[in-house]
Amino acid sequence: MGDQDQKQDKQKIKTTRLIILILSALLLFGNNYSFDNPQALQSQIMEEVHISLTEFNYLYSFFSFPNILLTLIGGYFIDRIGSRKSILIFASLVTVSQTIIAFGGKYQSFHLMLFGRVFLGIASENLIISQNVIITAWFKGHQLSTASGCIVTLPEIAAALNSYFSPMIYDYTGSITYPLFTSVFVCIFSLLYFIIRKIREIQYFQQ
Repeated sequence: MGDQDQKQDKQKIKTTRLIILILSALLLFGNNYSFDNPQALQSQIMEEVHISLTEFNYLYSFFSFPNILLTLIGGYFIDRIGSRKSILIFASLVTVSQTIIAFGGKYQSFHLMLFGRVFLGIASENLIISQNVIITAWFKGHQLSTASGCIVTLPEIAAALNSYFSPMIYDYTGSITYPLFTSVFVCIFSLLYFIIRKIREIQYFQQ
């Protein structure tokens, strides 16, 4: 009976780890989908928002520049409040930031889009840091490399889907508003995946 219980416990751990891994990858899905939204809609954004190529590239510069120092501060912040609370904060901020960008596109406000990209950059990079902390807590040794590979792969699929679907949505609707708000909904779903993962973790530790 003891061996049977031990086998069941091992199976529960494996199942929980698999669920955590899938949900963790899906958490970053919205983040990566949103990051390259401008790239997939470059000519459309330049035309609708009336900006030059140099101004368009500011969308990436404003995303990257704050992270030269703020990821260090973010790491300290994550250590202080914990990775799970940090994920909730940063995943929510990713969603809010992408919403700001979408409204910037809707109202043809380049400055509003830049404002959103700044906060998206801050939230995005720190979300990845928080996520890595969770993965290292659940996976050890050789499992950690495999888990990290899975975490990287699925979000990259999100980036590829963005490149495919965003221009398609634009061609169908004739406006950048719809592909930008599609990214918002993808971010919302990613946030929901975190909530589901949190519930699963609570259930596991209560067993």
